[in-house]
Amino acid sequence: MEQTAGATQRQGSDRRTWLLGAIAVIVLIAIAAATVMLASTREDATYEPGSPEAAVQAYAAAWQAGDADAAWDLLTPGAQARVQEFEFRRAASWEEDMPTRLWVDERHDYEGRVVLDLSLERTWDGLLGPDRDIQSLRLTLIQIDDAWRIDTPVVGFYRW
Repeated sequence: MEQTAGATQRQGSDRRTWLLGAIAVIVLIAIAAATVMLASTREDATYEPGSPEAAVQAYAAAWQAGDADAAWDLLTPGAQARVQEFEFRRAASWEEDMPTRLWVDERHDYEGRVVLDLSLERTWDGLLGPDRDIQSLRLTLIQIDDAWRIDTPVVGFYRW
């Protein structure tokens, strides 16, 4: 009878070992999948100078550099009127959660304006490895004095 009890304990121990091993393999596969997903990111696009997309890239670069003046100058007077300049400049000095990448999903051309549908990807170190979030943002741009300006009131990459 003791022999049977010992065999049952060994079987239970073997099952727990197998279960823990299976969980470890699943966690490793999840980490590997997340790593592959993040490693297979798109290349940064290069847009034609003077294009609406290039204006958005310039805004992103200015915001990331903390250059509030350059970012502010890329907004139209109408967008500037709908954003409090003090708040804009203060936010530009923060170490904001900048998108890791941003890209244009769609471009809609209308008479005198362009609407860009953007995706903004943010990545961070998560509990099980790299994690990411993708959000959408729609920006309207208009051309003023042969230069494209953002007509959507934004502070960083958040609508005001």
